[in-house]
Amino acid sequence: MTWKEIAATVKSAAMSGMWPNIRAFYEDGIFILNDRDNWKMNYATVILDLQSATVSEDTTTFNVLLWYIDRQKEDRSDINNILSDAIMTLGEIANWLRYHLDGVFVTTDMVATPFQDRFADECAGASLSVNLATYHNKLC
Repeated sequence: MTWKEIAATVKSAAMSGMWPNIRAFYEDGIFILNDRDNWKMNYATVILDLQSATVSEDTTTFNVLLWYIDRQKEDRSDINNILSDAIMTLGEIANWLRYHLDGVFVTTDMVATPFQDRFADECAGASLSVNLATYHNKLC
């Protein structure tokens, strides 16, 4: 699979209702969250953020950060709920990636990193680092 195919497949699954607390899915990179004037975010959202691609003779490995982001209340009373939802949802997405992307395999353990008080909208959530590898289509 190409990166474009992987991203489209993950987006389709995320928006299908498989993970009901996800209201939006973006592949535009995380930095858009800091642009309060030009962006209206629907929370909770997942962002698929391609960090790098390593190309070898037989495979391409995509290093990806998956972000689960939700807006926290001003008094921060919902932080534990958001962090719990974020880690649970990212774990479910991780398992889905591991077992449902044909021709793609996860090459490392995945680590979720929680955060709070981030971005222009004062959000909380977690990011998940994952390496997805796919074999090259060879024409012989």
